[in-house]
Amino acid sequence: MAIIGVIFVVLLRFYFFTSICVYTKMIDKIVYIYITVGASLFAIVLASLAVMTALTNGKLIGLLLKEKTLHDLLFPFWFVASSWGTTILVGLVLYILVQNIEYFIIPIDFLFPISTFLFIFSLVASVSLTGHTIRIITEVAKYFEE
Repeated sequence: MAIIGVIFVVLLRFYFFTSICVYTKMIDKIVYIYITVGASLFAIVLASLAVMTALTNGKLIGLLLKEKTLHDLLFPFWFVASSWGTTILVGLVLYILVQNIEYFIIPIDFLFPISTFLFIFSLVASVSLTGHTIRIITEVAKYFEE
């Protein structure tokens, strides 16, 4: 899915937007969306990590630490948060480069597909994190039944 997005971006650049002015205005608006949505979802992922940690009681965390599974359960949260952080950083660099377009057209052509790939990848990873969260809640419920 992310590869299709990158192919779409390359087609936008070389087929539809032959004018640099129109292309940079489009990139400027899209990258702004990437940054704002990325920052929002980054905060949501960190908040969900905090909620998941708060919902587990002391006995359960002790058991998970003893069995060395706590890090495995929390890794997807850190992975998705870091992917959103990377998306935000690449978006900020791209946003700065777009403001000085006359000097940086080659890096923009290189970074925009990467930024699009990171955004779509992070979005899909965030959706899959929902399934991971449901799995954790199910395991915690099984633990409390016993």
